[in-house]
Amino acid sequence: RRMGGYTPAGRVAALVLLTDETWALAESRAARAPLTPAYYFGLALPLYVNWLFWTALGAVIGALVDDPHAL
Repeated sequence: RRMGGYTPAGRVAALVLLTDETWALAESRAARAPLTPAYYFGLALPLYVNWLFWTALGAVIGALVDDPHAL
């Protein structure tokens, strides 16, 4: 309901980039002003890339731990 100005493809792209933080900040913005695609994607893209980076880093570092039970 907050994405009235989005195209159908824009809505799908927005859902692909959706994280908990993005949702919370977008809802906060939508309570004060219209949630524009420029605002949403400017918010969502850096947060999503950040999430991917730290997830990948955790997977790489986690793979270096031979026996997690020893820790």
